Amino acid sequence: MAFAKSNATQLIDHLESERLVRRLPNQDDRRCTHIEITDRGRQLQAEALAAIAPLAGTLEGVFTPQERERLAALLQRLIEGLR
Repeated sequence: MAFAKSNATQLIDHLESERLVRRLPNQDDRRCTHIEITDRGRQLQAEALAAIAPLAGTLEGVFTPQERERLAALLQRLIEGLR
């Protein structure tokens, strides 16, 4: 993922404040921190996936695999252009 360290830290701070993830120390390297999703985070993730499942199914029926691949590439290009 293309994040600046400060942006990633802010994102994790926010997720942690919402109790969606927790930080865990790395036993082998004190400079590193592991991020673990919480039970609440897993629940919200499952709910989000369930909410978008109908849309995903619709998109699979509308586009061929090649078209979905092209759409993904175009969306990635759009994201990169917006940075």
